Amino acid sequence: MSVSGRPIRVGEVLVEDGAVTEEQLNRALTEQQQTGRRLGEILVDEGLVSARVMVHALARSLGLRGCQLRHGLIDPTVVKLVGEDEARQLKVIPMFKVRQSLTVAMAEPHSLPVIDRLRRLTGCQIRPVLALDGEIQEFISKYSGDDVNVDEFLTQLVVSDVEVVERESVDEGPATNLDRMVEGSPIINLVNVALLTAIK
Repeated sequence: MSVSGRPIRVGEVLVEDGAVTEEQLNRALTEQQQTGRRLGEILVDEGLVSARVMVHALARSLGLRGCQLRHGLIDPTVVKLVGEDEARQLKVIPMFKVRQSLTVAMAEPHSLPVIDRLRRLTGCQIRPVLALDGEIQEFISKYSGDDVNVDEFLTQLVVSDVEVVERESVDEGPATNLDRMVEGSPIINLVNVALLTAIK
């Protein structure tokens, strides 16, 4: 994932895909320099691109998996493995656990210190997935309370609620069952229904 030996920038991906124009990107970059905000946040907040398009572009530029957070993609019981304060500080939210492997949505999935901290907190192998910080903070609020209504989450589970953006193909050896789940297979819906039904 590089152009002339360097990583692809998210702005280049967005322009290449026709999501924004060069002029719109340059305006956003100017605002980024003035405010210090993330480019993705600026473009989404100004309505120039959707959260889904931004996650896709970020995932492509970083060579990582990415997802748009929705009900049904997060097991409410695993959110408490990290704790609300720690999750907000690290900009993460645990999504689901399979044996000792914990899939975590992260605003900075390439951050080794954050991954190490999560491994120490949970005792699990961490599988990072890219998500927008604004969505992570929103779902931390929704899932961190003591009044999580599992029945409500079950009734809201539909195929359109589970959408994972597949990263660019990277040669990392044979894919595991968990890889296929995270990369967008509809089986993740069944897994989440089984988990939440068991909780209920």
